[in-house]
Formats: sequence, C-alpha cells, structure tokens
Amino acid sequence: MKRIYSILFTILFSVLTWTIDDILIEEVLVIDVEFEYWNAEEFFTGGFEGGIVIPGGVIKNNGADILTSIDLTWSDGTNSNTETISGINLGVGESMMIETSTPFVIPAGNSTISIAIGNANGMGDDQDTSNDTGADLPITTIIPNIDRGVLVEEGTGTWCQWCTRGKVFIDGLTRRYPNKFVGIAVHNSDPMADDEYDSEIITLVGGYPNSVLERGDAIDPADLETPFVNAVQQAPPARLMVGAKVDGQSLTASISGEFLEDIPSGYKFAAILVENGVTGTGSGYIQANGYGDGTNGIMGGFELLSTTIPADDIVYEHVGRIVIGGFNGDSLSLSNGATAGEIIAYNFPSVTVDAEIDMSQVYLAGILLDINNKPVNAIQVSLDDAIINGTFVSTNDVFKHNSVNVFPNPITDITNIKITMESSADVTIQVFNAVGQSVFIRDYGTMTGNQNITFDATDLNSGVYFIHVKMGDELATKRVTITK
Repeated sequence: MKRIYSILFTILFSVLTWTIDDILIEEVLVIDVEFEYWNAEEFFTGGFEGGIVIPGGVIKNNGADILTSIDLTWSDGTNSNTETISGINLGVGESMMIETSTPFVIPAGNSTISIAIGNANGMGDDQDTSNDTGADLPITTIIPNIDRGVLVEEGTGTWCQWCTRGKVFIDGLTRRYPNKFVGIAVHNSDPMADDEYDSEIITLVGGYPNSVLERGDAIDPADLETPFVNAVQQAPPARLMVGAKVDGQSLTASISGEFLEDIPSGYKFAAILVENGVTGTGSGYIQANGYGDGTNGIMGGFELLSTTIPADDIVYEHVGRIVIGGFNGDSLSLSNGATAGEIIAYNFPSVTVDAEIDMSQVYLAGILLDINNKPVNAIQVSLDDAIINGTFVSTNDVFKHNSVNVFPNPITDITNIKITMESSADVTIQVFNAVGQSVFIRDYGTMTGNQNITFDATDLNSGVYFIHVKMGDELATKRVTITK
C-alpha cells in the first residue's frame, strides 16, 4: 500500500535571495479512520431489561483517501453485530456520526458493550489500528416497580439554542427506560406550543432547557437519570390504565385506577395527548443549536451540525399537544377519594384533535395527581392500544376480574385462560410485560358462556406479566409470573 509524504517548509524572502528553511517531512497514511467518541449513549449508565441502546459514535478520517464505507462492530461479550455502513463521502480531516441499525436490547443483569470500526473502504485493517476502538460502555440494569411510571416534562423551543441538549437526554432516557419514563417536550413560542401547557410549565422550569420530574424542582435534562431511577422504584398509590375512543377528530380519553392504598379526596386524574415524529416546513421549525460547529462540546452529534438546523433536517419527538382534564387534573375524576382495593374509572370530556396532528404517531399519558397537584404515578399508552382498551365506565361494574382465571400460575410454557361470560361479546386478549410493553395481542371474535383459551408463553422471558381480557365493554386483568 502506498504512503504519501507531505513537505512543510518556510520561505524567507529578502531583496536579494530566497531562503528555504524549516523543512518537515510528515508521513500521511492513505487509509486511517479513527473512532473518536461514542454517540449519546455514553451519557447514560442504566436501563430496563428490554430497553434499547443504539451503538455508534463519531469517526474521523485521518487518511489521505476519501472514506466511502466502514464496518461498525459492537459486542456485549456474548452477542456480536457487524454492519457495513456505506454511502459515505468523508474527506481528509472530516468527522461524522455513524450508528448501527441493529440496536442492543438490554438483557437482565449488567452488561458491557464494546465497539470498534474497521475494513475501511472494504480494504481490511487500516494502517493504524490503535485508534479503531472506543471505550467500553457499561450498563447497570434496574428493576422498576411494576406499577410505577414517572412523568418528566421538559421546557423547550426551537428558538432555544441549548434545547438540543434536552432532546438528546429525553430521547435517550425514553429508549433506555421504555414506558416508565413518561417524557413530554413542552414547547414555548414556536408552532408546536400548546398555550395552556406552556403557561404552566414555564413557571416551573424557570429557564430553558430545564425539566421537572413529577413537577418538583427544575432539573437540567442532563441530570435526570438518577432522580428518575430513584422514583421509578417506589410504589405508587394506584395502578393505572388508559383507554380511548376516537370519532373523527373527536377523542375521549379514559383512565382507571386500581388503588393500592387509601387516598383522600383531592386526588385527581389528568391526561396529555403527545405526538411523535413532528416535522414542519416553516421558519418556526428551524432549530437553534448552541452546540453547532463543535464550539461548545459534545452533544450527541449536534456538535457536527450547524448552529441552525433546517426544518427539513430535524424531527421533534414527545411533543405535548393537548392537556386533557386541565394541568392540575379534573376535580370530578376522584372527588370522593378511594380506598385500597377500589377501582375507579373516569372518562374525560371529549377534545377535538387538530387535523395537523398525525393520529398514528399519538400516545396518551395518564396521570394521577395528589392533593398538592403533584404527579404520583403516570402511564403512557399508544393511541392504538388505548382504543383497544376502550373507554371505561365510571363504576366498578366494568371490571370483571372474577370472570377470568389463569391456571397454572406461575407459568412455565402453556397456561389456560378460563373466561366466564354472562352474555355474548367480542373477546380480545392482550399481554403486557412489567414495563408496559405489549408482547401479545389477539382478537378471538364473539364468544359466550364458559370459554377456555390456551396461551403459549414459551417465547416469553421469565418475569411478571399482565393479561388483559377485554369482553365487549368489560375488562379483566390478571397478574401472572412466567418462570423458565
């Protein structure tokens, strides 16, 4: 393989003579790609089993040839993945972010991920392999309380140059801690702002891009992981479920709470409609970026972009669109308090969803607030799943837990779901894991009388699961344990 030498010299000019001085001959490798640093994953330390890590990082072309492809390899010591990333056009001295399209799914227990690059331009090892690997990335798995979710609200805006930091941390924590990290971006003074939501959050965050965890003290998004981990392991006063009914642009949100302890009057339910994948074409969607051009440190790849990010180049996630039931909850929802073991459901007044909101990207956050208007539990459910749950009736009659029996429980492989129905109804069974992810759903059509349905849990990991049996307008939930 050829080598290129560069010559650096100084020319001293005088009236009578030319003098060449300070000659330096420097060897430049033809192919030399450096792994500079991890992507945003290096900012986080933990996660849930089933959470997502996207291995990747910033690479720099130190060689003389233009880089057109590179192999990215990550491994947890047991599983390994190598992917060729092509279509690159990286010149000498330039840097770029690369990421795998095959994410690492966090297993139970602690993990360490290694990362490396190689085979630049399909030519095998480059001429300096000492800079081809990144530092190992440790991950500490935590076990949340199965009934707990934590509401985190971030003040943000496209005008805010530091709010790209908020995006990095809210996105990352959502991946690492799925369903339990209920993160919402509350926009200010841009086209995505909801005036009611914005006016309340601005009094709590104080500045941008601050956030609040369960509407407590303002926290920089970079400092959210530790307080979230502490909160998500605490038992909540109630186990929440969210349902919905959609008729055109009209949406009715519904929340039920199975109370695990007595609560006084003054507690309330609230809900928030949130949209992912938001884009726009106007100037209000152009994002200011204080990390642009690398002038203010590393921030998940934003340091590689310009100081203003065109609207076509950015997608906004977790956008708080509609506050349902009021920021401090609906006072009618739990007007008489609740006792341990009681199940209370509430249907909010219908809201009209703007046509610009993509219903396929919507999810609902259900919230329980205490007498001081502080969230003490939260849950997020995709709109599709909420529609499957339907709207709950504000009486315990809708919950028919005694109509369903699951045996054997604990489950090793096959179990039976016995259903007793007083009248014919459409039956749907959906199974959720401990962090609220749907792992099974099936519509069994119209049934009546006594039914026995076989459920195969062979492909599910050990752990706690919830089997939801929907029988027309009635619902039963059974907690089961799978052991392998």
